[in-house]
Amino acid sequence: MDANYARIHNQNELEHECGVDINYLNVVLKKVTGVTLYDYLVTVRLERAKHLLETTDIAITDIAQAVGYPNANSFFRAFRRRKIKSPGEFKRLARTGGLPQFPKELQ
Repeated sequence: MDANYARIHNQNELEHECGVDINYLNVVLKKVTGVTLYDYLVTVRLERAKHLLETTDIAITDIAQAVGYPNANSFFRAFRRRKIKSPGEFKRLARTGGLPQFPKELQ
C-alpha cells in the first residue's frame, strides 16, 4: 500500500489488489498498527505530500493529484485537519525555516 497509495481510490480497488476481504484487512491492520486502513492511507498520502511541499516547487494542486486525492479541495481539507495549517502555509513555513525541527525519533 505504501507504494501504490496514489492509485487506490476506494476500498474495492484495495480489496481486489490484495485479494483479501476488506473488512478482514482492516481488522488485521488495526490490530498490527493501531490505526484503521483509512487513517493509514491518509497518513501515507499526507507524509508524501508534506515531503513534496518541503522539497519541490510543484504546484499544490499537482501534489494533491500526485498523492491520490481526487481534487484539491479534498487534499486541502485532509491536510488542514491533520497538519493544522493549509498546504500553502506549510510550504511557506518550510521554505522560510518557520517549521519546528524535531529530532528524527520524535517526528
